[in-house]
Amino acid sequence: MCRHSIITSIVKDITDLIQNLSRKSQMHSENFLQTGERGDRNKNRKEKMNDKQQFQKLQKQIERNRSVAYIESIIMTMKQQKQVIKKKPDKVKMFLILVDYTEVKKSLKESVNKYLEELGRLLTDIAKTDLIEIQKEIDKYNMQLTKEADSIEEIKALLESITRIRNTSMDMELKISETQEQFRVLKMYKYPVDK
Repeated sequence: MCRHSIITSIVKDITDLIQNLSRKSQMHSENFLQTGERGDRNKNRKEKMNDKQQFQKLQKQIERNRSVAYIESIIMTMKQQKQVIKKKPDKVKMFLILVDYTEVKKSLKESVNKYLEELGRLLTDIAKTDLIEIQKEIDKYNMQLTKEADSIEEIKALLESITRIRNTSMDMELKISETQEQFRVLKMYKYPVDK
């Protein structure tokens, strides 16, 4: 009987200890959530400002660089991050607490999707601008070549236009291939391009 009462006493002490620990962990998690909620407003504002600043910095780099390979590498990195986020578990058990990361994952996915949309918009704008410039240059040369050459001066102007076209043909081919590459990337990553 004495042995039984000792075991009962130990079991009671252990259950009391577990209950105290669970109460303390619940209090800590509630405190964490409450302080997190209070600080969330300021933190969200700072994060939004930080996101905007980071994207503006990225946008300036893209517009300065205008390299399709650079933009494509950023898009690929963002797509990879999306896959990494998707593979992370929604819930993780830490000691006695089950931590739910579904909102964090959702927020990260939204952020990555927003970046991807903006990158697509930027690349679309760059590609359209380049295409319009190429079209204007082609139209300018086309007008020069279709003029009637009745005098020697007009024939000289026509020959000068032909010489300029020959001198800039390599540059034009590079511009056209770069623009084709931009539209290829847009199509590959399924970004919508209106005509």
